[in-house]
Amino acid sequence: MRRVLLFLLVCLLRPRAMAAAAWWFVCGRRVRARNIAIRAAGSTALSYQIWLATNEQPCPANPVAAERTASFSILLLGDAADKRLVAVTLQSLQRQRGPYRWELLVRSAGDEAVQRQPQDPRIRLIGASTARDWVTEAVTCATGEWVIPLHAGDRLADDALAALDSAAAQAQASVIYGDCDLVSRWGLRSQPWFKPAFDIERFLAQDTISQACAIALPTARAAATAAHGHAGCTAYAMLLDAVICQQASVLHIPRILVHAARHRHEDAVIARQTAVAAAARTGGQTAALNGIAHVTPGPFGTLQVHYPLPEPAPHVTIVIPTRDRADILRTCVESLIALTRYPAFDVLIADNDSREAAALAYLDQLTSRLNVRVMHWPGPFNFSAINNFAVAQTRADYVCLLNNDTEVIDADWLHALMSMAVRDHVGAVGPMLLYPDGTIQHAGIVIGMGSAAGHAHRHQAPEERGYFAQAHVTGRVSAVTAACLVVAKHKYDAVGGLDATDLRVAYNDVDFCLKLQQAGWQNIYVPYARLIHHESKSRPSDLSTGQLDRYRAELATLQERWGTADYIDPAHHPVLDRASEIYQIDLSAHLSGAPR
Repeated sequence: MRRVLLFLLVCLLRPRAMAAAAWWFVCGRRVRARNIAIRAAGSTALSYQIWLATNEQPCPANPVAAERTASFSILLLGDAADKRLVAVTLQSLQRQRGPYRWELLVRSAGDEAVQRQPQDPRIRLIGASTARDWVTEAVTCATGEWVIPLHAGDRLADDALAALDSAAAQAQASVIYGDCDLVSRWGLRSQPWFKPAFDIERFLAQDTISQACAIALPTARAAATAAHGHAGCTAYAMLLDAVICQQASVLHIPRILVHAARHRHEDAVIARQTAVAAAARTGGQTAALNGIAHVTPGPFGTLQVHYPLPEPAPHVTIVIPTRDRADILRTCVESLIALTRYPAFDVLIADNDSREAAALAYLDQLTSRLNVRVMHWPGPFNFSAINNFAVAQTRADYVCLLNNDTEVIDADWLHALMSMAVRDHVGAVGPMLLYPDGTIQHAGIVIGMGSAAGHAHRHQAPEERGYFAQAHVTGRVSAVTAACLVVAKHKYDAVGGLDATDLRVAYNDVDFCLKLQQAGWQNIYVPYARLIHHESKSRPSDLSTGQLDRYRAELATLQERWGTADYIDPAHHPVLDRASEIYQIDLSAHLSGAPR
């Protein structure tokens, strides 16, 4: 009955989409009707309520729990003097399922609020002169095996301690974190943040952990002492020292652990900026921090961590495959040469049998330009073979694969990509690409979308926050598009470049990036490097007549080689819809009342 009511509410909120679903259902296209209905439901504010009504399950019992009793020290952060907020958090602890010992550590400034609560011997008052001193002091006094930072007013999910204990028993991790949502004063839950797997680049740019995490006590004590010494100890600074300086192992539990009074990942940007800069000074030997130049605030509470280039700047060859269409090639090359501020690059145009007079004239003109070469690659269009041949012609240490239908709009785009590409552990690096209308075309590639691969955050306006500002965060991704991709030449060669046999046109960049990842390198998306991509103007659509059979064969190759039909991308989440390039909850299994 609840499903029927929710379905009717979706009809009221998305009448056009649901009318279209009904039409296709009547026409016998039930799969299409069902997909339209699911997308419509997922785009409403009710999507989370639908998911909660049909999906959320208690944490499975930990078989080890009968033999041991885990213990937790909860650090009450924020306004401990507010008796209502303290009561909300305390009640969530008292509702915990399972035989778990816990203590609630409260700053002594909140003693009046604590005294107004029902007496509970598990509440301990800890004194300190300042809030930052208090975190260090509280961790020092903690007796639990795990330390949980929790803001006053936030609520642990009823099975949060059970989920943490189960994860700790099954994996060797010193930091465990989960997902979180918002809860109103009246208990209504909304805005779930289903988080990606841990990635140090992302954590430097955005606090993905501290609001729903547990830290092993020895790790917390060492980190709190170090963080207090150089930046003041906040929960974020403590975690930063743990995962960077101590190189603590981190585990993500893909379930809601905390119902927060408000999301705090955009809070205290300056404090996080200070913590990252301080960690860079003390832990600079780790790969994530080695040589940080500076840290600046980014949009929506994010940080932008900038790395320096070697002196002198490494040389980059920019490879641009092309055929005819002098107009788009001219836009690409002229914007590239006029705007790019990077000091050491040349351009290699790989011409694939141009025939149009305008294109031949422009190519001839380019041969006289400084730092521009034109080479000819005859034969049927094979994107992989053309790029492999061109890359083999250069002696540069780095190559940039660039589509001829791109347009440079940012003078520092190559500098931003190269500052990442020069790092030893990094494979391919890609920028944010925009459609001509200004919306996002590429913000990293998610493997498994559409059972193949898809561009994250497609059509989102770059000035919009989107799903928890994920399009604005520098971080590890499974792949980036070869429409603009920078990589060290020796890494390109080490994995055999692009597959010119089985992936001549489609998915060769995805396959290439996954090979880099398999070889141990990380692919990175950089949102503050931006270009326009006039997508696929120079070649026919993969779904056009004469291309469909080739496309299907290449899709099958990708799926078989990498198992993309069942792939859960670490930068995505099992709860999110794998058929949607915007991040929304997957309701395909929860709307049985929708047309089938």
